[in-house]
Amino acid sequence: MGGLELFGREINASDEEQPIKLSEVSVMASPDGLRRLARFFEHYASELEARRLPDHAHFTDFERANRDSPVEIVIANPALYSKRS
Repeated sequence: MGGLELFGREINASDEEQPIKLSEVSVMASPDGLRRLARFFEHYASELEARRLPDHAHFTDFERANRDSPVEIVIANPALYSKRS
């Protein structure tokens, strides 16, 4: 799938640790959880197309119901991060 890279951290990793590149991600969620994720991805895909995506966006910031989640999903702006490499 072109235009897609996956990165992640282990559950106990500090925020200072660099994410590692992943080849696979598994998501366990209810149908409602998957729909909420889909809305998050769709919203920020539109923001990216309109060139309004900041350097990154967090799912927990997008949806209040997930604010206390022990995990985070982050969308990174590829235009900004590719310049840093």
